Amino acid sequence: MSADLAPAAATGVPVNRNRAPDLAPAPATIYLPDDPPWKPRVLQTLAAQALLRTVPAADACLRAGPAIVGGLARGSLDVMRAARVRRAETGEPYLFVDRAYFNGGHQYGAAHPNPRYRFVWNAYQHHAVDARRAADLRRFERTGLRLEAWRRGGRHVLVCPPATPEVCALFNLFTWADDTLQRLRQLTDRPLRVRPKGDPTPLMTDLADAHAVVTPLSTVAISAALAGVPVFVHAESAAAPVGSTDLDRIETPARGDRALWAAALAWGQFEMSEIASGVAWGVLKEDVTP
Repeated sequence: MSADLAPAAATGVPVNRNRAPDLAPAPATIYLPDDPPWKPRVLQTLAAQALLRTVPAADACLRAGPAIVGGLARGSLDVMRAARVRRAETGEPYLFVDRAYFNGGHQYGAAHPNPRYRFVWNAYQHHAVDARRAADLRRFERTGLRLEAWRRGGRHVLVCPPATPEVCALFNLFTWADDTLQRLRQLTDRPLRVRPKGDPTPLMTDLADAHAVVTPLSTVAISAALAGVPVFVHAESAAAPVGSTDLDRIETPARGDRALWAAALAWGQFEMSEIASGVAWGVLKEDVTP
């Protein structure tokens, strides 16, 4: 068990007890990627509301104070790598911003006036449950999503390879698909169905008779867990607290307690209106205190 995970006494769900240090004394810096409009838009909105400085992500030299990184493309990968190394060496926190866990996406405009984004201290995704946030289910309930009963049947294993080269580079996953498929063929006789990013088949169609989903860090794992399909994921996946990181258990998957997990994840994402009003930054400052 890693140092930042401890089992909750009653639920068995991992609880995050490794709180980041305070933001003081150096202010945070937002690193703006040269990317499609959503990333600069959400980051500039945060900067304006919280009075934070911004610099181009292409200038990967970290300033003093916490780094705020939007996605991994267009210069952000180098900033994220540097921030993670500095975190390991000095304890300096960083904040990662990307598409939301629930009802997410990068659309904006008249048809999508209030998009949602996730904000994660010191990780790519929230991979441990914050017990304080998990106590409040109301935010998850407002998503309109449901927790379906865990599935006990199913036939095939759905395999979703890493979505982008940047994710592969950050987590050393370039051979993940070949290695995982080879290992699964040794472990199970079940049919293996590969779903690449951008597959036009509705996800629920692929999940309809799935025994399990295997993916390192795709948010498909979150959708699968909500639908009651067991998941096998990377240790830094948001679905890790309710799934398994051990592929050897493919025939006996974990089925963790999802109520606390879903509640905590809902507090890890914010609508654009909450970012603009200061609600998001207020919560994030609370979550970075010791």
